[in-house]
Amino acid sequence: MEVKWFSFANSDLYHIRYCCEANFGKTKAKNIVTSILDTVNLLGKFPNMGPLEPLLSHRAEPWRSLVIHRNTKVIYLIGANTINIAALWDTRQRPNRLAGYIDRLVKNEPSVVNEPIAPYITTPKNK
Repeated sequence: MEVKWFSFANSDLYHIRYCCEANFGKTKAKNIVTSILDTVNLLGKFPNMGPLEPLLSHRAEPWRSLVIHRNTKVIYLIGANTINIAALWDTRQRPNRLAGYIDRLVKNEPSVVNEPIAPYITTPKNK
């Protein structure tokens, strides 16, 4: 599947790179960004790698997340033919802020959810 980055995720990646360069130097920042990109590209092959994001269960779409580094989580939707990377979330923030961040993202960039989304299918548990 194709991996599609939306503007919030691009901005988040730039911010991560900028902060890492300022704190750790260019080489470490490049390694961190490369690691993020490599992991996100794996989602194209294994889209269900990340579990459903419990902090976004109020939304109609089945949002998923995957912790890349201990401080970075990728937030994404599985589309019909694409993986839609919506945001890179700093896990050191208050968890309840994630819902507001995604709500703003959807309001400013509705195309992230307008693409046909692959439904999340639950299977009944054995009794």
